[in-house]
Amino acid sequence: MYCPKCKAENFSKDGTVNGRSQYSCAVCGFNVTIPVVPKSENADKKREVLILYFAGYDIDDIVLLSRLEQEVVIRLINEVTL
Repeated sequence: MYCPKCKAENFSKDGTVNGRSQYSCAVCGFNVTIPVVPKSENADKKREVLILYFAGYDIDDIVLLSRLEQEVVIRLINEVTL
């Protein structure tokens, strides 16, 4: 990790902001907040939808099994197949 302002690599922990870790640059004092990594639940749902799709299930069955909205299922499939 490096400071976006001065490009230094020396940081010290400076608490949290909205549940995210914050670091302070030791050279210029610029505060950097590390974003929260999204949970893998979304990746698991996407994987489930794609497995069902490539196994031959139609869109309506995938919607029922995954408990997602039809538009979401179609978008996830289109991301991979288009």
